[in-house]
Amino acid sequence: MRRHIVSCAAMLLAGMGASLAIQQTPGGAPASGSVAAPADASIERLATTYRFENDGTGSVEIQGRFKALTVAGRDALGRFVMAYDPGHEEVRFDRLQTVKPSGPTIAADPVQVVERRVPLAGGLEAGYAMLPAPNFEVGDSLEVAVTRLLTTPIAKGEFWAEHLPASGDRTGPETVVLDLPAERPVAFWYDPATPPTVAVHGGRVVYRWELPPPSRGRLAAEPRATFAVSSFTSWEKLGDWFLHLEAGGAGSGEKARTQAESLVARSRSTREKAEAIYSWVSTSVRYLSLALAGNGFQPHAVDDVLAKAYGDCKDKNLLLATMLRDVGIQAQSALVSVAGKLRYPDVPIPSQFDHVVTVIALDSGETWIDSSLEVARFGQLLPSLRGGKALLVRPSGSVLVPIPEAPAPADTMEIRVSGSVTGAGTLTSSTEVELCGEVELPWRLLFHSGASDAIAAFGQGLAGVELAGAVADGTTSSDPAAVDEPFVIRLAAHKPGFINPLGTRNSPSIPSLIAWATARTEAASGSSSSLGAGQGADSGSEPDDRPINGLSRVRETIDLALPEGYSVEPPQDVHIQNGGLTYDATYESFAGRLHVERTVRRQDPGAAGAEAAWAALAQVVKGDAQQVAEFRRTAAGTGAEDALAGLSADELNQLGSKALNENQFETARATLAKAVAKDPESRYAWNNLGRAYLGLREWRKAEADFRKQIEVNPLDQYAFNNLGEALRNQQRFREAVEAYRSQLGVNPFDPFALPNLGRTLDDTYRFADAVPVLKQAHRVAPNDARVGVLLAHALREIGRDDEVRELLAEVNRTPGFPPLQEATLDMIPTDQPGLAVRIVNVGSADVDAVEQAANRRVADARARLNGETTPDTAFDDVARLAKVAEDLDTLGQIWLRRGNRDKARDYFTEALAISLSPAVAAQLADLEAAAGHMEKALRYEALARQGPAKVRAVPAAIEAWAEKKFKDRQERDAAMNAFAWELRDPRRISAQSPHRAAGAEPVGPGRVLVRALVAATGDVIAVAPLQGREPWRAQAVAIAKKLKLPPARVGGEPVRTSRTLDFRTTPSQTVEGVWGYGLNPSLEFWMPSLAQPMY
Repeated sequence: MRRHIVSCAAMLLAGMGASLAIQQTPGGAPASGSVAAPADASIERLATTYRFENDGTGSVEIQGRFKALTVAGRDALGRFVMAYDPGHEEVRFDRLQTVKPSGPTIAADPVQVVERRVPLAGGLEAGYAMLPAPNFEVGDSLEVAVTRLLTTPIAKGEFWAEHLPASGDRTGPETVVLDLPAERPVAFWYDPATPPTVAVHGGRVVYRWELPPPSRGRLAAEPRATFAVSSFTSWEKLGDWFLHLEAGGAGSGEKARTQAESLVARSRSTREKAEAIYSWVSTSVRYLSLALAGNGFQPHAVDDVLAKAYGDCKDKNLLLATMLRDVGIQAQSALVSVAGKLRYPDVPIPSQFDHVVTVIALDSGETWIDSSLEVARFGQLLPSLRGGKALLVRPSGSVLVPIPEAPAPADTMEIRVSGSVTGAGTLTSSTEVELCGEVELPWRLLFHSGASDAIAAFGQGLAGVELAGAVADGTTSSDPAAVDEPFVIRLAAHKPGFINPLGTRNSPSIPSLIAWATARTEAASGSSSSLGAGQGADSGSEPDDRPINGLSRVRETIDLALPEGYSVEPPQDVHIQNGGLTYDATYESFAGRLHVERTVRRQDPGAAGAEAAWAALAQVVKGDAQQVAEFRRTAAGTGAEDALAGLSADELNQLGSKALNENQFETARATLAKAVAKDPESRYAWNNLGRAYLGLREWRKAEADFRKQIEVNPLDQYAFNNLGEALRNQQRFREAVEAYRSQLGVNPFDPFALPNLGRTLDDTYRFADAVPVLKQAHRVAPNDARVGVLLAHALREIGRDDEVRELLAEVNRTPGFPPLQEATLDMIPTDQPGLAVRIVNVGSADVDAVEQAANRRVADARARLNGETTPDTAFDDVARLAKVAEDLDTLGQIWLRRGNRDKARDYFTEALAISLSPAVAAQLADLEAAAGHMEKALRYEALARQGPAKVRAVPAAIEAWAEKKFKDRQERDAAMNAFAWELRDPRRISAQSPHRAAGAEPVGPGRVLVRALVAATGDVIAVAPLQGREPWRAQAVAIAKKLKLPPARVGGEPVRTSRTLDFRTTPSQTVEGVWGYGLNPSLEFWMPSLAQPMY
């Protein structure tokens, strides 16, 4: 009964296994409606009629129409199953027919109804009636009319019911009818948000609700009940009925009396007698949760329970109460809900109770005990029960009473964490959580069950809470049955990459559980972030203002030992006092160790306002637990190379992968190179090494590593796609296409290779080939606006405008996605030049809106760049300016469409100066050729052919002029190469070689990247190094500070911004050139295919 209480009429459609069924909901909650999964089937209409008679009999008639949306939905609906209680009910199928979309209906043959009865523990049965739907396929609808007849009332002459609206994907209305004898007094509640209409006629009173479909895309965490009704008009009457059931289960009780007398033979006090009997019933009679059925309220005879040594909560309660009475101790039953509060406090409906505990009278007063828990101390209850309501069943008159709060001693928790960090940066830790009080019960029960999968899942969850990314190595506990001792949970875990052994400074999070222990449980969610059980949902019940976390003290100690050669700079100590709450946190470091002590104390957990104060303090604790300690490698400690020497290839790969995630590409490269040197057959390190070279823009080296990864593992999930990116950045588009296609051979639904292949085909004017690829990418990622725009552009280029309009309308209807012309402009990635242009070219619904948005962003960027630009905001500035280049490009396209070539040229020229985009250069080449400025056109065409446009033919007018200008194609191509380089405006700066020791070998070519803050005048205001090594790093910074750079212009005005300066050194160790100080943050404009040597 603890988990299953029958409500004779709480009947609605609910999923059972893979089929559609009507069944009761565990926990005594009303049955809720759902049809398979929301995406598998929909409820087109539903009507439920409850009818009851004075003698307690009645029926529930359900009529509905359901549509199968998927194969899973077809399979669920195609075997329509109705669950019922064979001891009290019958099922009648009045109609079941398949409705085809074209209109024909196919009726099921009632003879084909299959009924099955399943034996349950305790001599109970569950019944199922199933009728197959004929010729039922995806897209068909199923019309059903089925009646569940209550032929024998569970309580003679009584009835009760509660109704929840159907959940799942309900697209049509739901009608609910409650039909009662007019003269029969009832206790009745309904949701005031959906009041019924009431009609009285023929000696009946009929309530009717018309419920609209739920709001699309918004699902309530817990649906509110429509109504609850009970013919028990008082709690006293409900208690009398339960007393009658207990009397029927008491039997002679001779064996129970004999057992009780033997148990208390040596007890001297009443409490000792009660504890002896309680302990024996708890541990010697196995708790067995019986299934939901009509006889679920009827306890079994005490001697039978004694003989079988098992029973559910009502059986164990009756046995315990009977044995206590036999030795002169007054004992009564109390009906409770494990959720703590009652759904309908004014409606005596049996189905809201799902558990029974025992209340005994001792010299010290009433004591509440629960023998079903098996591993609870005398007087302990589930934490969720405390402060809730219970129906105390007694001969003098049953009454609804509050459940007492937890007695002293209050709950406490002790957390002890000890760990050590290896030279590879891995943390291994051992954690003990010692619990005392009712807070320990859920965890005693978990470990008492021995459910290894659940325990392992709990341990992994606890490890992840203690430290993100930690892996649990084992979870054990003290003896759950040793109830007189505190309960201890033990967790062993490890966290690879806790610190980076390559870094001189690390600031990792400190492993901790105190924030988890003190977090407030969210009542409405039914889940808990603290050690208390979650609360049930509110369906018309009284507000639950009881304290949720009853802990009076939480203490945490942490000891971490670092590798040799590290020192620790601990966080700040914390001391907070708020009324009866205090929090103290102290941090100490000594000899490469960190010691932490944190303590929360609360005087009175049940005091008024205590829970609000606790919630506020919990935020302080959470903030403190997020403080980090700084670990520094000392001069006398192990160096980075020494730290790496003892690591395995897998450990090196993990470190390199972490560096990649932090965009530390040079560090990643060095580490991953060691990984592949140790294990040339590593299944992952070659791919990661290639990613590092991608980050360093060393495309050929990246290509080589990806090819090696493919050689090691031809089915790698990423290598072919990454190879495609390396080839694409070398302008080797045909090879890139083949690489992407190879990735799709490994995984046809690859979310990266599909859009990358489609984008490359689109960029290289292979629009017909791009369409099917981008359609598949759109199916895989329907909410990705970038894919939608690429597909729309390709469709437009091959003349399929109708599909373009349909696609744009579809994307604009995507839930939670704003209109395409606004959203995509805001979402343009800096590594996809031309995406905004495509929005204009595909004929977006409102080009004016696109123009307004672009102008607004241009003005905003100009104001921001001339405002608070600092070296610290450099990356944001560069990203903002790169986005502005897209906006300028878009504005140029708009004015080109309007026929204003001069204005279009102005926008394209500014966009090119910022981004050096080959696509923009192609636009300018066409404009200058149309204006007859052929030399300018050729120069722009030269730059255009450095990007994807290189695959297009040189426009005829430019080609004809070039034939006259140059003696042959070789001379023309050489000139175009030089033109392209001039447009990039490289600068060479001679500088004195830095000092090096006599006899030292030259280091060889080097590279330094710096970020310069440049005024609108072109003067360099500040410089921040990004990448490179000494002595080149310091020299590059010094040179950069003396430069005067061409100012960037946005909307015709110069702006202050950040520029990336790329210095290359020669083998003679002299910094010779400043390359590509344009504003593209990805440095895509710096093409390796240029003929000039790179220094």
